[in-house]
Amino acid sequence: MPTVHGGTHAFLLEALRYLRTETFEFLRTSRTVKNIRLSHNDLVRAVEFGKFELCGDNVRHPLPEGVHGVNLFTVNEAKGRRRLITEPHLNGVIKKYELPPISRLSRLERRQRLRHARYMFQLDFEAFYDAIPLPRDLRDKFVFRTREGAMYRLTTLPTGARWSVAVGQAVTWTIVDIDTPVFIETMIDNVLIAAEEGQEVAFVAAVRTVVDRIRVANLLTSPDREAVAVMPDSALLDEAKSRCVFLGEEYVWEEGERQVRNTVKTVTKIDLASRAEQFTFRSFASLVSLITYAVHTTTLNPAYLFPLMRMYRALFRMVARGKSWEDHVTYISTSIRSTLQHFALLLLANPLCRIPEPIQATYDDEDYDIVVFTDASARGWGAVARWRGGQTQSFQQRWVHDLQVRGVPSGTGTTVPFNARFSANAEPHAALLFLQLVLARGAVRGMRIAVVTDHYPIALAQRGENGFRGIGRGYYLNNLYTFTNDLFHRQGVRVVFFYIDGACNPADRLSRNFGEDVSDGEVAVREAADMVLPRLINTACPVCEKQGQHASMGSVFPGYARLATQNEQR
Repeated sequence: MPTVHGGTHAFLLEALRYLRTETFEFLRTSRTVKNIRLSHNDLVRAVEFGKFELCGDNVRHPLPEGVHGVNLFTVNEAKGRRRLITEPHLNGVIKKYELPPISRLSRLERRQRLRHARYMFQLDFEAFYDAIPLPRDLRDKFVFRTREGAMYRLTTLPTGARWSVAVGQAVTWTIVDIDTPVFIETMIDNVLIAAEEGQEVAFVAAVRTVVDRIRVANLLTSPDREAVAVMPDSALLDEAKSRCVFLGEEYVWEEGERQVRNTVKTVTKIDLASRAEQFTFRSFASLVSLITYAVHTTTLNPAYLFPLMRMYRALFRMVARGKSWEDHVTYISTSIRSTLQHFALLLLANPLCRIPEPIQATYDDEDYDIVVFTDASARGWGAVARWRGGQTQSFQQRWVHDLQVRGVPSGTGTTVPFNARFSANAEPHAALLFLQLVLARGAVRGMRIAVVTDHYPIALAQRGENGFRGIGRGYYLNNLYTFTNDLFHRQGVRVVFFYIDGACNPADRLSRNFGEDVSDGEVAVREAADMVLPRLINTACPVCEKQGQHASMGSVFPGYARLATQNEQR
């Protein structure tokens, strides 16, 4: 099947390695397999559908060399259905980093691409993994034993194999890789074709071309590929104008653009699960995961989920120490329960949300109303800011420890002020205090602020080209992003964080040296016209790097092509 982009074919070849026996040669797994709990009737039906077949006489138990087992179980789903999961023993010896990497748009980037899509049409592959057969000489790598002792093997792609996602995604990408100006997004067995007004001809042509290629691949779809193929152009366009559900997000055309909200199914799950009085480790972790997913569909501030995420991480740590996922959670604090109920009520309303424009970040100082360099030490924090008009000012403030001196014993142990512990506390707090100072002076909607810090995690926490930041592990880092999220969504103020080496940070001296005129708790503001500040091109920002811009110092962020060289030279 021809493709437009060479990378698609290369990824397909890389993924298809896992359909060749030599990939699994010389690998060792358990010689024993558990008896499956599948009923005889279910087993017979699976054989009739071509999912399983009896093994040859060479396969016995314990498994001989070169034969590998597979765990098999079912998961109950909605509408009384059960999903069959096949999990190969080979998962334990195939490392994640060995798999071909799958890069795709983030959820918000995808929504931003769909904001002006008047036409949206989705196709789902039915029984996708079951439609991808395993070569006959590979099937002995996936063997299981029935209650009666009979040995069976898989004939189709295992649903729980680590590499199955790459294989399935490679097949889908190959099918949809056509020459078209419209937007096509995929997620394994889900295909979305979208176009703006004025692209009607290209949109219809893209849908029909993709359907033809699906027919060549002999895959079944929902809606039925044959019904779509004979659908008139006008009917296809009318269908594409209606609301569209894609990967748990419902898109509705309102006020000349697509707006988004969670699906009724997602909201209902959250509503029912949040009412529970008792939780197991598994049910609570699943609920937090679902709430986090749903919050990121909306314009709600995800940083407020910090209490839930702390509990989420605590559950994983306890399981790692020997607890079972089926154990009951014995205690849930009031703050966690209130956060849970608060977000459950907000998500239950499920209003349509406008899709925000991406935050465009550049290394050009002239694109920002304020460029500020911040730093913090155990004594206090300092900053030097350059306004668009050319004014440069310095800021200094000593820490106030609420009359607690470091190292003084108290009833609960030795008291250590938060800002004297680690830079992870002080650095985000310094940036937050400066932004609060700017807000108090009167921030204007649309203002752009570049905050430059020598604290690496602050800049790294910017996960996307947007105002929906992630949830940090650090309390003060999370507080900082809580504030910047609110600035973006409530007041339209955009904050972009940059990283600079500590030796080059002009605020370093201000955070360590305080004169007698700097009173405790007060911010000392001085004119600093004589200070020469570095340009942003000499810093690094992951948002800029992701948008294809590169600073002179290179990128110091994992996952980006350019590497820092200044520190090595220094």
